[in-house]
Amino acid sequence: MTTHLSRYHQYPLAWLLIASSVCLALLVALDQQYMATIFAVDRSYLCFLILIIFFAASAHVGVHTFSVSKELERAHGFLKADPDPRHGAEEQTPSAKHFTIVPAPMLHEYMHELHNAGNGNGDQQAARQQILEIFADRLRAPVELGWYVVDILIRLGLIGTIIGFILIFASLNQAPQPDTQNIQSLLLTMSGGMGTALYTTLLGLISATLLGAQYMILGRSVEQLIAGLVRLGHDQRSDGAG
Repeated sequence: MTTHLSRYHQYPLAWLLIASSVCLALLVALDQQYMATIFAVDRSYLCFLILIIFFAASAHVGVHTFSVSKELERAHGFLKADPDPRHGAEEQTPSAKHFTIVPAPMLHEYMHELHNAGNGNGDQQAARQQILEIFADRLRAPVELGWYVVDILIRLGLIGTIIGFILIFASLNQAPQPDTQNIQSLLLTMSGGMGTALYTTLLGLISATLLGAQYMILGRSVEQLIAGLVRLGHDQRSDGAG
């Protein structure tokens, strides 16, 4: 069983590879004083916000990636008619909803809903298709939220660019007329706004790219789990027909 299930661990392992690479790069940047330079130059404080959003979203990806990986293992067990013995009978029916950081297991709830749809007197195929669409939408919701966060990071970088140019123009308006005597001081005055524009854009693009790669991993695992739900629904129809 371990050999068959090991392929489902590739998604959390890929996320861990990206997360560990980011942590290593951050440690190098802190050691070489790159981050200190960025925070000293950035007068908009958007770099702080970008990093906070990036690490919070990365944690969100990690939690959901590990959760989907476990659901893939459970789906494999159901498809092989060998449910995971580590899960007791209390998980066979849906439990009460409450807020948790880790997503609650949903495969047993999905099987319970399919069983109830098979016992109904109406159109069983339409009911099961509706159940599949509901659970697929639940699974895709974190991925859709993630791509929205990626877009926010890009927009924050562009906002930092605009703020930086505003700071440049403000420094030019307040500075005396440029001449050969004050050109150096004028350039130093402009460097604050230029640094804000460049560093926020750079950090926004890098964080959006890395976060997009993480959500791509999560999205691929979610689509594989949805494919498993489709196969489980097909098996339920076959069992009902038999």
